[in-house]
Amino acid sequence: MKAKKAYTLIVYLLAINYTFSQTFINEDIIFENYAYKIKLIDEFMKRFNFEALVVLPEQDSMYQVKNRILLFNQDTYLNNQELADSMIEKSLQDSVFLHFSDTTWTATAICEITYKGKKDSITLLLKPENIKDDVYKWAIIDAWGEQVELKPKTQNDYIRLYASDNETRFISLTSATEDNKKNIVLFSKNKYEVDRLTAFNTLVYNDILKIKYVKQLTYQFVTINGFEFTVSYFNRDSKNSGWLISEIHHTKQ
Repeated sequence: MKAKKAYTLIVYLLAINYTFSQTFINEDIIFENYAYKIKLIDEFMKRFNFEALVVLPEQDSMYQVKNRILLFNQDTYLNNQELADSMIEKSLQDSVFLHFSDTTWTATAICEITYKGKKDSITLLLKPENIKDDVYKWAIIDAWGEQVELKPKTQNDYIRLYASDNETRFISLTSATEDNKKNIVLFSKNKYEVDRLTAFNTLVYNDILKIKYVKQLTYQFVTINGFEFTVSYFNRDSKNSGWLISEIHHTKQ
């Protein structure tokens, strides 16, 4: 029985290797670049779900494997072939499909901004969120950048409100927000952690931070048990272009 399983696995892996070489290397393939290019993330999902096929069932019995391979950036697949093949096998074994309503994917947007009137950048994490029934929205769930970290300029145990400050009607609060504004978090409770999203919202609300445009966008999926992958946009004149899997990693199961 073990020998039979081993033989089956070898045949499967050989079929995948043959599939890749025929899909990417054969210059006589009949499809034009535009037919291959994945122009929208919605199209990426449809191709993953076999709703929009490049290789048809009547053309090849391995059409599902081939269509999943075509979702990879070529270099990503070649440099991580064993891992990629394992992920494809797992996705087919578990009948995994992608949907906008899933809670297993996020978007990371690196944004060009103006901060206090100067050009800068910030990174936002977004996730689909259900509003009601079948209505969804994208929700900003986190932010990264020096503007929202609020890290103290200096670490000093003497920067604090002293126990006797209440006797002077907390006059030190004036100094805390003027002379020590770069150390304001030191006046908070012990082990205080900055809520970056609240800081971001406050900066936007007070007209201090403005997003000009998103200069880089990626999507992260943890839909397949034991794996996570990133989808990025590759703008090039090639069959292997558009929204493709750019990174792949194992995750704890």
